[in-house]
Amino acid sequence: GEMLEEHDVSVSGKIQTSTMYRSYRAIIAEEQASIPDSPIPTSNFIVQRDDYVVDELKIEIPELCELFLGMNGRRLYTTLVSVYAYGTLWAFSTVFANAFATHLPLYGAGFYLSYGFYLIVFGSIVVPASCMELREQVTFQVVLAWGRVLMVVLMLGTTVAAYISGENPFRLSDAARHDPSSNESYEHPFFVIDKLYLLIPVAMYANIFHHAIPSLSEPVRDKSQLGSIYATSLFCCFLAYSAMSVVICLYFGPDTRSSSNLNWRAYDQDKVQGKLISFFIVLFPALDV
Repeated sequence: GEMLEEHDVSVSGKIQTSTMYRSYRAIIAEEQASIPDSPIPTSNFIVQRDDYVVDELKIEIPELCELFLGMNGRRLYTTLVSVYAYGTLWAFSTVFANAFATHLPLYGAGFYLSYGFYLIVFGSIVVPASCMELREQVTFQVVLAWGRVLMVVLMLGTTVAAYISGENPFRLSDAARHDPSSNESYEHPFFVIDKLYLLIPVAMYANIFHHAIPSLSEPVRDKSQLGSIYATSLFCCFLAYSAMSVVICLYFGPDTRSSSNLNWRAYDQDKVQGKLISFFIVLFPALDV
């Protein structure tokens, strides 16, 4: 028992101080070979200890899948993530090119030529950025984060202001518009069960971010704070999306677009500030992808 305990501590020390990028499987196999007739399963070196500190050794998720699920598990995970990544890239490139080709078409060019041009622009930005470490993108990501905050504030502020003032800067139809000074009841339903099929896939897609957690966690110096960091981030996102969902749906009713930022396309076009707000809210999500 003492020999196994000392050996386990030795393995932990090697994992902490190792600067070679080897997999756990190779380290454990090497150490187990030095203990004759060891009754401890391979995975016990990892699973039954909660005090491992990984310093220089970086363990990727495919390696963990191989360790616990074998090569078939690794291949399955890699295949699923690849399909998800390429599908996401397809969707984002379409959103980017379609938004800019519609709102900022090339002078004298048609939609499809502008669409192709913006696809090239998207690729020229995304491909080099994908080759950079997250540490090298800190400034860029911080700017985008503040842009998201500004967009949420503008969407909520302009909607609440329009509701309180009773004006119609969004040029809504009379059927969709609700006058707060009126005593008439608001007839638009708060929940439509037959549209649930539209919500479920969006909600599922929005919650698929687990594969990105290791990459997002790596630049954080104090790993003990990761729990509070992710909890705070998710809570802030929940508040922002909940507020926008309630306010926007209450105001726009049946005129709410599938991509709600498009409701600002016609926002207050008679004023310069209105055009700037409209331009930012409509195009920033496409740029943010």
